[in-house]
Amino acid sequence: MEKVTKEFFDNYKGLYQRLLIEFNQDKAFQLIIENYSNGDVHFAENFVKKLLGQIVFLYFIQKK
Repeated sequence: MEKVTKEFFDNYKGLYQRLLIEFNQDKAFQLIIENYSNGDVHFAENFVKKLLGQIVFLYFIQKK
């Protein structure tokens, strides 16, 4: 079994932060937030977390 390293988490955190900035600057994503967030101030953060979680899951499935 492959261990998840501190380097992986540091890279993951950096990617999370960059994606969050990009999504928050994207006008189309802002329209999505307005229409679907139901006032959730953490909508973008949760969206990026879920997206990255799905990507990492697919990555590990591919490696198997």
